[in-house]
This record gives sequence, C-alpha cells and structure tokens, in this order.
Amino acid sequence: MAFPNAFLMGKLVQEYFVRMNDIYPLLHRPTFEYGISIGLHLKDEGFGSTVLLVCALGSRFVDDEGVLPQGIKSWHWAGWHWFQHVNSSRRFVHTFAPRVYDLQICFLFAMFVANSPVPHAIYSVIGHGLRLATDMGAHRRIAYGARPTIEDELKKRALWCLFVNDRSMCDKFGRPYNIDDEDLEVGLPAECDDEYWIVDGQDVAFAHPPGTQSKIAAFNCMIRFSRIHAEGFRTLYDSTIPIRSNCIPTPNAHRVVSELDPKLNEFIDSIPEYLRWCPHRNNSVFTNQ
Repeated sequence: MAFPNAFLMGKLVQEYFVRMNDIYPLLHRPTFEYGISIGLHLKDEGFGSTVLLVCALGSRFVDDEGVLPQGIKSWHWAGWHWFQHVNSSRRFVHTFAPRVYDLQICFLFAMFVANSPVPHAIYSVIGHGLRLATDMGAHRRIAYGARPTIEDELKKRALWCLFVNDRSMCDKFGRPYNIDDEDLEVGLPAECDDEYWIVDGQDVAFAHPPGTQSKIAAFNCMIRFSRIHAEGFRTLYDSTIPIRSNCIPTPNAHRVVSELDPKLNEFIDSIPEYLRWCPHRNNSVFTNQ
C-alpha cells in the first residue's frame, strides 16, 4: 500500500477526526493513532485499508497538493488514489470471518462514495457492511462480553454508524432498509469519550466522568430519532401505493400520529441541554453536532 508521508498523514488523520468522527464516532482515536505509531498499517491489510480511507476522507479538508493523484490538478479528485487502492484490493465476497476492520472499511468507503460521481453505490456498500455485521453477530446482545472492551465497543460503533447511514440513505432514495429494528438487540454506544476508554494505558474503564459532557450523546440521539422516523415512515404511508401518488397517508394515519407524538416528545425531552441549539454556545464540537 502507498501511504502518504508521516507529516501529511498526521494532518489528514487530524482533519478526519475533527470533521467527521465527532459526528459519526466510528473510530477510537487513541487506538487508531497507536496502530499507526507501531506500523500496524504496514502489516495488517484491514487496518491499512482503514487508514487509507481515513486519509482519503481527510484529504477533502486540507489545502495540500499531496492529496491529489499524480498528474491531476482538480481538487475534486482529492484522496481518490487512496480510495481506489482500497477499492481495487478489497474483495466484495468474503471467504473468511469478518473483522471489525471490515465494518469500518464499509462505512468509510460509503462516506467517500457519497460525495463522489457515483453516490448510488452507497446502498450496496452499506448493505454489505450490515450483512457482515450480522454475520459477526454484532446485532446480538450475546455477542458482547459482560465487561466492555475496546473491540466490542468498536464493533458496536461500527454497527450503529452503518445503521444510521442506511436509514438516512434509504429514506432519501425510497429504498427498503437493510436491517430492521426488530433485528437489533444490542444497546447504544457507550456515552464515554475516547480519552476515558483506557486508564493508565492498561485497564479498560469506560467510565466517563460524572457531570461532564459526552461527544457521543449526539450520535445516540441521532440513532433514537432515526428509529422513530423509520417507524413513522413504515406505518404512516402506504408503500403499496404507486410512487406517482406521492405517498398517500394510510387510513389509520391519525392513530399512528397519536402513537408517534409522545415518542417524539420523549425524544425531545431526552436531548441533553448542551446539545440544544444556542446561538451563544462556544463549544464548536457540540454546535456542529
């Protein structure tokens, strides 16, 4: 694999985590950066592909010609050579047991494709990621240990990132969801920021300090809202009516709305105060979320 030089890679990783991972917390930054520091991306194809896609996505936020493919001057192609390397080397059909890296790669791949000339490919990529996740049992509570671990939490984060993007994409394009709510037994990601996963470099604590604001809370709100929205979309409109009829509400629309209304009110009440809109908020992370 052809990686960017260490200086440029550092810039790209920084941009990715600041611009994207705060919204979709797919990766655990300390673990990710530690893997790079020990050269894991040079030895493990799964981690290496994850790093290349992070660089490809981060390249959209830097003003450095090093992110452009050789001989290309258009910024529309920023990061394309790293993306294309993963695209050409990964196999769509796996003959081996999937790993968390495979879920992360599907999500990162889809995020890059979403802003490319072929955004429609996101449906099959996200669907593939969710199939791999269910193959791993990531949707089942029994697949996780009694105590949280880095591996389990990364698997859970990857599942929910794929889930949220599947819902968003399917709602926009009018396609069926790749996974139903009824299939999901696993809880939401732990509202514990990356820096509190590991204490003293040894013990996995996952203990977010009481009274402090978590950056993961916004993502969990996104998950809860997407589930309510999907319930309304599936029950409020009759999918058997042709598209040209503009989604005529079902005869029991009033009953469905009366059931969804308290769920929406409960959701709104559950949003932490620091995530509610305030024009005077000085925390850019929560404002962007």
